[in-house]
Amino acid sequence: MNPEPEPEMEDAKQGQPPPAAAGKDGTSRRRTTVMITSMAVLVVAAAAIAAIVLLTTGSGNSPSGAAGGMLSAIYTNHPATSCQYIVPSQQHACGSFWKKEAGKVSFSGHLVMAQTAIQGNRALVSVTGRGCARVPKKHPSCQSNSNPRSGLPSAKVDFQQAFANATSPSGGANVVPCMKVKGRWYVDALFS
Repeated sequence: MNPEPEPEMEDAKQGQPPPAAAGKDGTSRRRTTVMITSMAVLVVAAAAIAAIVLLTTGSGNSPSGAAGGMLSAIYTNHPATSCQYIVPSQQHACGSFWKKEAGKVSFSGHLVMAQTAIQGNRALVSVTGRGCARVPKKHPSCQSNSNPRSGLPSAKVDFQQAFANATSPSGGANVVPCMKVKGRWYVDALFS
C-alpha cells in the first residue's frame, strides 16, 4: 500500500490568501443550513485582521484568496457576492440561499487566515480568531480558535480524512475546504 503524499503547507503570513469551505452533492436542506451556519461562524472568526487583507486580495488564484474573498463578502454585508467564490456547480444554489436569507443573519468577529494545506486539486485553509453569526430573536452563535493548525492534516489525521471532516455538516468552522476547478480555487460550501 502506497502512503498518501504529504500535503503542501503554506503560511498565510507569507502572503498567501485565505481558504474556502467544502461540501457534497445531494445534501439535505438541513445539512445545507448547518453548513451555512458553520460558514457564517467561520467568516466572522476571520474578519478583523483578515478584513483588511481579504477586502483587497479576494481571488481564485489561491485557496486562501477564495476563502478570504468569500468571508470578506459575508462580513461586509454582501453575502450574495460570496457566491462567486463558491464552486461553480454550487453558485446558483448559493445565490438562491442568500436571496431567501437576506437580512435574517448578521456576522461579526475577527478572523485571520492562518495556514493552508494543499494536495492536488483540494486544499484546507485554517482560520483563527473569533466569529459570530446572529439570527434575529436568538443568541449569537460564536466560535473561537487560536490554533493555526486546527482542522489541518497532522500525525493523527491524513489530508483525506481532514478534508472529509471539513466537508461534513458537523465539520469544524476552523478550516475552510477548497477545490481547484479549471485552474481557479473555489470554496466547497455544501450547496446542492
